[in-house]
Amino acid sequence: MFLFKELQDSLVREAIKSVFLSLAVAFVTLACVTWNWYIAILGTINISIIVVYFMGTWPIIGWELDIYNVIFLISAVGLSVDYTVHLLHAYNESSQQGREQRAKDALSHMGITVFSGAVTTLAAAFPLVLCQMVFFRRYGTFVFIIILVSIVTAILLLVPLLLLVGPDGSFGDIPCFYWLRSKMSGADKKQASTE
Repeated sequence: MFLFKELQDSLVREAIKSVFLSLAVAFVTLACVTWNWYIAILGTINISIIVVYFMGTWPIIGWELDIYNVIFLISAVGLSVDYTVHLLHAYNESSQQGREQRAKDALSHMGITVFSGAVTTLAAAFPLVLCQMVFFRRYGTFVFIIILVSIVTAILLLVPLLLLVGPDGSFGDIPCFYWLRSKMSGADKKQASTE
């Protein structure tokens, strides 16, 4: 019994460390993709909520903490970032003014793409749910749940969050990226003029 408890404690410790490390990597990636630290914070909050929802489904489907679920939990951050980053990037790159217009623009440009990607992934995961082998059945269930929660959260939580507290104008922009881009485009113009 002692060894089992040590294994469980180790699983919990490693799962928590790995999830926080994955969220930190997701934050840095979102900041580098969008060039905006504020949008990266909103995206990390959305991804964290997706992971919490996923863990909340475990008692409903009868899962307990084991090695499979620790692996799934760590992978959940990577799978749930997809729809979030697409909508955030579309919002950030929108040329519209004001939160409402930028959110509409993001949904009109990326909404159908994100939704179609979710539908195809859900359709691909469903046959795995019907497998006889335990690992494949659980993996299919994991992918199905995380994608379903991700798309619902991206549309029904992230977009309203952007409408309420999304950045306006250049708020949250990381100046060094824009400075580097201006230097790089200036160097490109000089090189083109000399040729």
